[in-house]
Amino acid sequence: LMDPTCVVVRDGWLQALHEARQQSDAPVLGRHKKVMRQEQPVINGWSRFAWYDSCALRRLNLETYFEKRIDNPWWKYRNEIDPRTLNLAFTGPHFSAFDTMFEHLLYALCCMDATGAADPLEWQSCAAGTDCPLIVSGNPYELDGTKITEKTVMVYTVVTRSIGYMMMRQHLRNAGIKKAVRAGQTPPTVKNYPLSGPRYNLIGDNSRLLDIDMLKDMFVGERCFIIGNGPSLKKTDMRPLKNEYTFGLNRIYLNYENMEFEPTFLCVANRNVAEQFHIDLDQLNSVKFIDYPLRPFISNRWNTFFLESYGFHDFNTDLGDLRWCQGVTVTYCAMQVAFYLGFDEVILIGVDHSFSKAGRPHQLVTEQERDDNHFHPDYFGKGVKWQYPDLKRSEVSYQVAKDTYEKHGRRIYDATVGGKLTVFPKVAYDTLFERSTAAVR
Repeated sequence: LMDPTCVVVRDGWLQALHEARQQSDAPVLGRHKKVMRQEQPVINGWSRFAWYDSCALRRLNLETYFEKRIDNPWWKYRNEIDPRTLNLAFTGPHFSAFDTMFEHLLYALCCMDATGAADPLEWQSCAAGTDCPLIVSGNPYELDGTKITEKTVMVYTVVTRSIGYMMMRQHLRNAGIKKAVRAGQTPPTVKNYPLSGPRYNLIGDNSRLLDIDMLKDMFVGERCFIIGNGPSLKKTDMRPLKNEYTFGLNRIYLNYENMEFEPTFLCVANRNVAEQFHIDLDQLNSVKFIDYPLRPFISNRWNTFFLESYGFHDFNTDLGDLRWCQGVTVTYCAMQVAFYLGFDEVILIGVDHSFSKAGRPHQLVTEQERDDNHFHPDYFGKGVKWQYPDLKRSEVSYQVAKDTYEKHGRRIYDATVGGKLTVFPKVAYDTLFERSTAAVR
């Protein structure tokens, strides 16, 4: 029931909307989103704040678009659109419920259903009658008095749900940080940077709660970079990776200032790292994959997956059981995660595969000097406990990873500057940004 004195009834807003609804059989009624092509406006979506007819939308078989991708019908026109008017219909070459904002996806599906045409330039007549000036969007603190009291305007606000939900997710995501870094005790040690990824980044800012099954094959057709921690990173311009999906390993955060981004994903399998630097790890925003025995050290568990380790050189292609094989190197763990996520190409950088100090593999030592084996002198700096690597056994693991990827029609390439690893085909790092796979095939 609605109080007859409330604004939407008293000022006739509901009556005006009802009349508009009666005059249109469109499945959506709301403001149009437009782009400029050849100095002409082109409709390419509805405002998300619109009146959606759920009965009409059921005809579109929306469930299908949570299971498959189609080609983005707008993508071929992206270079013809005034860049000042580009919107979220142009975020990538694919269209699906995961790649595309729903106001653009529903618009495309409705128009294709009504016209039978796949070319969006043929949809304009279909969409023309759905524009409704009665519905505008905005937040109360952004609206002036004229808009609020105007009798022909229905105001939809995003405060109570969208913004509130976003704030709740951020609170949950940061709860672990607040627990680990008490005010007045330990100041934050890691500066925040945006997560790396393309414009259509499916992870975004890591504010959406994920589960392991949701991640399976999410990135089919994409490539990613696994960033090792070798000293060659000091010779590598990593800024182009801002627009790529990336995996960081262990203490990669010591390089964030040079990288100017945070990796999309982070893998940690080293107990010495987790035990000594867990407060740093709790401050990171990457989607994390961490060896299960390290769980007691990690307080910030937002989108953090703990995986049991098994075997010596096994390669687990299905992490749905939350298991991986360490293979004596965290890089091998990252290769299994990348496979499960569906990446077709994995490119290694910073995997130098050489150490200036020799020692018995896995021997635990306390560093007495600066660290010359990694990109930062404090990585395993003076006073830090660490173990000598097992380079020979890691090569066995890498060969298993190479064989598994190639068996499934995928590839791992090595773009490390001056690296000593010989298992994977080499590619020149600087050529990789001329455009994706053309540079490595």
